[in-house]
Amino acid sequence: MKAGNKTKAELIEELEELRERNRHLEDRATRLELISHAAEQSTEGMAIVDLEGNLLFLNKAFANMHGYDPDELVGKNLSIFHAPEQMPSVDAANRETRETGRFDGEIWHVRRDGEAFPTWMQNTLFRDQEGNPIGMLGTLRDITEQKKNEEELRESEQKFRAIFDQTYDFIGLMDPDGTLLDANQTALDFQGLQAGEVLGRPFWETPWWTHSPELQARVRDAVPRAGAGEVVRFEAYHLNPDGVIFHIDFSLRPVRDSAGDVVLLIPEGRDISDRVRAEADLKESEKNYRNLVDLSLIHI
Repeated sequence: MKAGNKTKAELIEELEELRERNRHLEDRATRLELISHAAEQSTEGMAIVDLEGNLLFLNKAFANMHGYDPDELVGKNLSIFHAPEQMPSVDAANRETRETGRFDGEIWHVRRDGEAFPTWMQNTLFRDQEGNPIGMLGTLRDITEQKKNEEELRESEQKFRAIFDQTYDFIGLMDPDGTLLDANQTALDFQGLQAGEVLGRPFWETPWWTHSPELQARVRDAVPRAGAGEVVRFEAYHLNPDGVIFHIDFSLRPVRDSAGDVVLLIPEGRDISDRVRAEADLKESEKNYRNLVDLSLIHI
């Protein structure tokens, strides 16, 4: 039996093909719905634009980040989110996306009220089935707070560096194993050193100690003790490049984290040469005085 020019078997086959195509479309619709739902749940801004930068899709986070509702933006060009002075970097990012297929970097945007804010943007070029570029998918994250924290950290580091380098004492930072991580400018200048000459080396192998195998051994012995939580302190002497002897009150102090584990050691040296010389002069003066007294008693 035929229906038109088709047999029953052919009609059944066509019906199955239609059902399969319908299932495929339903599956695609389900996937698209899931993708759309996931995009709306994302805290990062997401947008799809054509190659001219016109918005085809955007999620709520993207719109809200700029002070808009999503319905206001579909069909608008991305240029509304940028001030004129920002456009060179935006154009460069889009060019890199088209040429390499991807862009990752910091791009400044402008909110509806004109406030500029920094974002971290990731763009991906997408293509049609023939491989032709048809648009870009972009995700962006508002990094205002991150930039603020970074700036505060830089200011804190600058203040620390100023105090660290301007103090008259010799100060450093070490790993618990004795590797020197940092040294202040006072300590470097004393020996006429550049940071690269000493950082990353065992502390006892640096020029501050190599003039005396005995002092090297004392420092090497002090490191595991300080690493175990002990404050180690002893008097040492150092030679500057001119061969002048300086007497140093040296200490090695442990720094603990919130769990109580030693995570850093602080070597610190204080120049006590004037005190040592004054004590030596006093002893010499006392000796001379005693000799004078003893000599006077002899002649009585």
